[in-house]
Amino acid sequence: MPGENLTRLEAQERAAFLAVESYAVDLDLTTGPETFRSSTTVRFTADGGTTTFIDAITSKVHSVTLNGAELDPASVSDGLRIQLDRLQAQNELTVVGDFAYTNTGEGLHRFVDPVDQEVYLYSQFEVPDSRRVFAVFEQPDLKATFQFTVTAPADWALVSNSPTPEPVAVSTGTTSAATWTFEPTPRIPATSPRSSPDRTSRSTPSSPARAAASSRSASMRASRCSSTSTPTTSSTSPARASSTTRRSSATRTRSPSTTSSSCPSSTRAPWRTPEPSRSPRPTCSARR
Repeated sequence: MPGENLTRLEAQERAAFLAVESYAVDLDLTTGPETFRSSTTVRFTADGGTTTFIDAITSKVHSVTLNGAELDPASVSDGLRIQLDRLQAQNELTVVGDFAYTNTGEGLHRFVDPVDQEVYLYSQFEVPDSRRVFAVFEQPDLKATFQFTVTAPADWALVSNSPTPEPVAVSTGTTSAATWTFEPTPRIPATSPRSSPDRTSRSTPSSPARAAASSRSASMRASRCSSTSTPTTSSTSPARASSTTRRSSATRTRSPSTTSSSCPSSTRAPWRTPEPSRSPRPTCSARR
């Protein structure tokens, strides 16, 4: 969608005066099949008096609190970004809103299996999709720690790259729910695919292998995207992963009979007839 993405100039300007310390993200997955509730508290430093924005692709913003002051969500949020004015040297921002599930593999993907009719979720934070799940300064050079608390139906299984905590039963009206509180991560980029639980899978007590199979699938996919020779780590940046994917893809598709590069070149293939009325079409692509 035009206008969604952060420009290079915006990223450079924001990184010049702002540093992020930590994120505390509270996700409630019991609010229905279309959206989930996300509450994020961000602690960051900035040059006093400066103005910036935080990224958040939201369905609805319920509240924005900056350094103890309540801001009008209708005035500061446009559904893509939240404007932050008159920053202090030390800042604390809390954003509460509803975010939409997707079925395109971006942000928090929700899938209903047509065979068992169970609900499966997984997170994909490849740049720039963590902003579809929580408010975030989403650029790789603004690293921070991330601490996730997730409330979900009690019979679900939540899997992360770090040890999974014991769920604690909570009351959410008519729904039997539980809360999983994960330990903070090391300092990592917000756009890292491993900055939150990789896979949230619904599993009945009689079939615990379903969640384990989902977790293995997510781990293998992450490894393929990050490197062809070494396993992925929490510090792997999406930009590096994309670059590696393009190189390995070009290697796999090259054959001895191929005389042209997989990327555009100033030398046209000898068997092609020049098309003076049309511009050459680049053939490079990157798989996501």
